[in-house]
Amino acid sequence: CEVGREVRFVRVVNQQPDFLRYLSESGFELGAVGRIVENSEDAGVVRADINGQQFTVGLKAAQTIRVEPV
Repeated sequence: CEVGREVRFVRVVNQQPDFLRYLSESGFELGAVGRIVENSEDAGVVRADINGQQFTVGLKAAQTIRVEPV
């Protein structure tokens, strides 16, 4: 997703308990609408904002989160 895009988070393919716990503690919720604030291949991270709370995941982890445009 490009920076500034508003998306709805619809599915998490990576079901590893540690990853799901991290998302939950970061304010991530399925069905939530958020904005992509950083998508950097060079840094290897994607950062999103959901309701004013930001969370950052590595590119590989981000590829396991399915979104749809809002």
